[in-house]
Amino acid sequence: MTISLRRLRKVLRAVCRADTAYNAKRWTPDNPLAEHCTVVALLVQELFDGQLLRVKILPSGRFPKGGWHWYNRLPDGSTVDLTREQFGQRAPRFSEPSVRYRGSVLRIAALARRYALLRSRVRRALLKEAA
Repeated sequence: MTISLRRLRKVLRAVCRADTAYNAKRWTPDNPLAEHCTVVALLVQELFDGQLLRVKILPSGRFPKGGWHWYNRLPDGSTVDLTREQFGQRAPRFSEPSVRYRGSVLRIAALARRYALLRSRVRRALLKEAA
């Protein structure tokens, strides 16, 4: 089954929930992709190949403690960040990206569980659409 990035973004908005978010307290129905960057980047890599990229969120007024953000570089060299909208109009400042490896990311048990749940929801939504 093939899917476009545009279609994936729409499906993700419909299936992302607090239980698949890194921090469930910061997830809201109005911002469904909030706290989903790592699991979404893993899914994009699974579906479209390429690299996982991680950047540090530089501390600022909105992000006093900083943090991390994940996105993808596709095989053609383009970058894709399906969760960037979680920041609204005022995205934070980021460090330079570093490449991370799928196997080491998925060693984190809680993250692997959230990824498996999100992946399952996306697949169900796509199969339901196709029926």
